[in-house]
Amino acid sequence: MRTAPPSAAMPASGRSESWHAFLSGQTSGLCRSIGDLLTVFHSLVVEDPVLNLVAARVAQLNHCAPSLAAHIELAKRQGEHPMRLCHLSAWRDSSLFGPRERAALEWAEIFGTSSLTQVDLKSVDDRVDIGLSAKDISTLGVVIVVVNLCSQLQLTAAALGPA
Repeated sequence: MRTAPPSAAMPASGRSESWHAFLSGQTSGLCRSIGDLLTVFHSLVVEDPVLNLVAARVAQLNHCAPSLAAHIELAKRQGEHPMRLCHLSAWRDSSLFGPRERAALEWAEIFGTSSLTQVDLKSVDDRVDIGLSAKDISTLGVVIVVVNLCSQLQLTAAALGPA
């Protein structure tokens, strides 16, 4: 059942500007919150290239092609080597990623694909603590949540169909 008015345009791309425009017709508080989240997200991925790898990996795990394309393009513009991007889905078997990147990608897969409980976190600590500070883990959490949110919004837009 369509909840948007017939005149509201559904965004065709995964670009954050399109989502912002789409959501502006929705609840203004939600729109502001997502806009703020996207602002923080963009500042984070520009600041640390590892976060682009994580964002791209989470987009792969979500099977979200528009998000994946956007993160791959951003990583390339920031100087990421194309071969590393090609190896991203097989990062465990690749020698192209260092300890910090491996820990970040491990955290992305754990946090991005499951619902963790307090008990689970103890076993996760041993697998991701190499090269990641508490700040790194919280920053990765923001990136993972934003990419997951954008993927869910893509699915919602696809379910609603064209305007």
